Amino acid sequence: MQSSLDNPSSARARIRQNSRVTRLLVFEIATGRTERYVYLQEKPGLSNSDIHALSNTQFVVLERDGEFPNDPDAPAQVKRFYRIDLTGATDVSDPANAPGGLMLEASGTMKTLEQMTVAEILAAGIVPAARASTSICSGKWPNALTTSRKALRCSATVGWP
Repeated sequence: MQSSLDNPSSARARIRQNSRVTRLLVFEIATGRTERYVYLQEKPGLSNSDIHALSNTQFVVLERDGEFPNDPDAPAQVKRFYRIDLTGATDVSDPANAPGGLMLEASGTMKTLEQMTVAEILAAGIVPAARASTSICSGKWPNALTTSRKALRCSATVGWP
């Protein structure tokens, strides 16, 4: 779930710059069963560098750009914690297990999830993971500490479990 997949790899440059889609893989250790969900980042080109489970369906995610805080040439713009919930989200696992994953028709063309716009994803009936930000944990960090321990401290201040 770090960043948008280069899917298909032949369109690598365009997808990474344009897609807000990342996939969250849920793996049940006891059975080996998997599920995949769409997580829509705030904007294209971001990454998720940390995830912490609050329950089987709720997580804290750190969404970020690739820049460093206080860099005079390219300062960090995005370092935010989001609480996400998979309850009601659509499992987008491909029953055929094709190399490119689930393909859907959008705008008259078969596309991967990463090639689709948000409007096309929603029109296809896919419900992404619900996402809520918190102002307490948002914004620029004074240093590079972005660990799940910090996420837990932030979560406690906003009443998360």
